[in-house]
Formats: sequence, structure tokens, C-alpha cells
Amino acid sequence: MKAQYICRNLYGHRDVLGFDLEGMMAEYPRILGSREQSSMVSTWTEYLRLSKPDTDSALLEICQYEALGERTWDGEGEPVDAPDEIDGKNVVGVEDGMVIGGELQCGNGSFHFTKQTLPDAIEWLGDNWNISDDVCHELAEAVGATTGSTTTESLPKS
Repeated sequence: MKAQYICRNLYGHRDVLGFDLEGMMAEYPRILGSREQSSMVSTWTEYLRLSKPDTDSALLEICQYEALGERTWDGEGEPVDAPDEIDGKNVVGVEDGMVIGGELQCGNGSFHFTKQTLPDAIEWLGDNWNISDDVCHELAEAVGATTGSTTTESLPKS
């Protein structure tokens, strides 16, 4: 089902963690959200990352951490704590019996956009992620499309 959204300016924006953004300089890349995904045999977490390849554009990516190894168990059947590092890569946690970490791997979808293609980015995001007012604001801010806060509105289906 295709979702459509429009952006409009509002006041009093708070970011995805609830902190006031006014006067704060955004650092990139940023994680805008996460969600649990699953198949019949596995579960994993995906992350929505926003980065700035240059001053006039931004890149949205759906990412996940790589599997670094399997969780191990002691002789009594209890899980052993994962190490802090495996093969020089930082361990982030354990998901579905796999130790995960390293750098985020972003091969699950991406969209490169500018101020002019912001509506297309919002539409792509609506098709691929649960978009929110905060995320819409982050996209607009990343490409300089607004100085105020941004929200989303679902458009009626035609």
C-alpha cells in the first residue's frame, strides 16, 4: 500500500529522542529510527540512517549491523556474555543467537535527495518506513528546506 505525505511548518519541534533541536547543529550520519524485522526463521533490527554526502543533498538508508559470530553457551547451558570486540569490530549486541556489530551495513534500500526532490524522499520513506513528523522535519532540515519544524499529513487516497 502506497503512503503519501506532505510537509508543512509547525513550531515547537522535538527530535526523535525528545530533545529540543532549536539552536543545535545536526551531526551526520544520524540514526532516525529503528524497527524489528523478521522472517519465518530469523529476527533482526533495521536502522534508518540519514547522512549528508554534500551540503546540498542528503541520503536516507535502511541499514543493519553485520553478524560477527554466533552466541556461545557455557557447560550449564547459560549464554556467555559477548566480547566487546570480534576481529577488531565493536560488538553491539546479540540478536536471534548472533553476535552483531561493526559498521552499519546499508544494502536494504536507499534514497539520495535534494531540496527539490524532498517530496519524493518523503514518498519513498512512506513506502519503506513508518514516517513521523520528527523524521519529516529531519529530512527537510538536512537539505535546508525549512527553518521551522516539519510534520506530516496523510493525503486521502485517490
